[in-house]
Amino acid sequence: MWPLPDKPEALAAVIDLVQRPSRSGIRLELYQILEAANYAPAPDVADTVGDLFSEEGANLFLQTASDMGFGYMHYMQDTGCLIGSPCWELKRAQEEQEPCDWRARWVAAGGRLFNQRMIARKNDPIWVAISEFGLPYDPLAFNTGYRRFDVSYTECVKLRVIKRDEEVSPPPPLDLRTIERNLRAAYQRFTGLK
Repeated sequence: MWPLPDKPEALAAVIDLVQRPSRSGIRLELYQILEAANYAPAPDVADTVGDLFSEEGANLFLQTASDMGFGYMHYMQDTGCLIGSPCWELKRAQEEQEPCDWRARWVAAGGRLFNQRMIARKNDPIWVAISEFGLPYDPLAFNTGYRRFDVSYTECVKLRVIKRDEEVSPPPPLDLRTIERNLRAAYQRFTGLK
């Protein structure tokens, strides 16, 4: 949605900013970093959610970055716990701000429905396929209100997502370069900027 600064020091400053435990003054610091990097929104997104200088754009950017940090942490913890909960279910966690037909997106990407529920193994490529960011963890898209929830082994067997005594292998490890590359690509798709 937003172009990340092309200057490595500006990107590092933004990453440091969103990782801080305290949120006081964070928006002001974001504006200072963007000004120092000579950030300017494209004319067609100025004063919209796609503009990091707008209050709405800055808030959504900071919330998405924070959600991604928590999503990555949860993903790293959760993929190590495959025996009790080998699968995730995609469902609404809160009212969505940006409408998305997740069921259609799920099916179009090759996902299967189990009793009309969007459930897949934690190592299934569907999680990357449906993500605007090309990443296997939450958030899957900007401001949609959907996220993954654990599905117990017993329920997975009952719904025939997996077979009894089947072991689900962990997903492949992620590296920070892949994460950064995918985030840049997602932002560029939404803004058309490089």
